[in-house]
Amino acid sequence: MKIDPRTQLLILAITSISVFLNGSITIECIFAALPFLLLLSTKKIYTSLKYAALFLALLAIQLWLVPLLPVSAGGIIYMFAVYIRKLIPCFMLGSLLISTTRVSEFLAAVGKLRLPKGFTISLSITLRYFPTMGEEWNSIKDAMALRGIPVTAAGILRHPMRTMEYVYVPMLV
Repeated sequence: MKIDPRTQLLILAITSISVFLNGSITIECIFAALPFLLLLSTKKIYTSLKYAALFLALLAIQLWLVPLLPVSAGGIIYMFAVYIRKLIPCFMLGSLLISTTRVSEFLAAVGKLRLPKGFTISLSITLRYFPTMGEEWNSIKDAMALRGIPVTAAGILRHPMRTMEYVYVPMLV
């Protein structure tokens, strides 16, 4: 199933606004289910399951872990869990747009909206940026592994300054 890029942008905009303006977990789950099903329909099974697992883990943290914690720690973890969870449907729709749309198709579709050229070009550059960033991250991980630098969460937490030097500097360049 091929969805027009304009439709994908509209769904992304509506979902982004609706998820953050709504306070109901049920409605939020419905807005997370739509991109999940769209990713499944485009055969992005691993990506959809990864996002669904993260969404459910953050929901479980909010519902079961936060009430057991002291108020100060629970409040911090609650904010983290809720805001990251609200971003997941947007990330799913963004990854759907990036993985199913070529830049030429995107430019042609957005050009029909008669938006200013600067805006259209900015959107197309953004569309190209994320896959390139993923490729660069994989190259950086490979280079770090060859040098014996751990690329695990524990290694990053143990040596945050070294991680910044070895990851952020090449990414910025």
